[in-house]
Amino acid sequence: MTAGYTGSLRVSPYGLIAPTNQTSHLVGANRNFSTTNPQPGPAVAKLTVTAPANTRATRVATFDSDYPAGTDIDIFVYSGTTLVGSSSGSSAEESVTLPGGGTFTVYVVQFALGGGRTEQDVPLHTYVVGPTNAGNFTVTPASRQVTVGGTTSFTAGWSGLSAGTRYLGVLEYSDGTSTRGQTLVTVMA
Repeated sequence: MTAGYTGSLRVSPYGLIAPTNQTSHLVGANRNFSTTNPQPGPAVAKLTVTAPANTRATRVATFDSDYPAGTDIDIFVYSGTTLVGSSSGSSAEESVTLPGGGTFTVYVVQFALGGGRTEQDVPLHTYVVGPTNAGNFTVTPASRQVTVGGTTSFTAGWSGLSAGTRYLGVLEYSDGTSTRGQTLVTVMA
């Protein structure tokens, strides 16, 4: 990375955490979801995700590997009545990542079903990366001296993860006084 200041650059690892899952049974397809007037229905699940104020990152996701080919799932995330994130590609591989915490309403829309299905269970994978290290995520060194325009590097590592599980973590960069940025780290164990 390239430093934007001269001084100490500290890196703190948070996570890695596995998701919690909320599963909805959806029937049919909804190709006309209204982002200005979202409503649950047979093909639209309405879920609530709550993350504490000191959360480093909140992510909701769906994965292609949970469905037959041709499935299209979309995600729309609201804070109150304001749309704060969406992911609506042409597959079931969707995710929305939000900085920090809060209470969010998530609409999971079954846009198209694959494999000749007319209904299916749709899991929403939720990651809430809190202000602690789970003991499975490291970074070395923990800090370095940097100069404006100079480059430096850190090495992230992990251990003790369950095979076949996706994890999320955050590397947070600070000058010792304030946060300067972060990198999201996704690991498929």
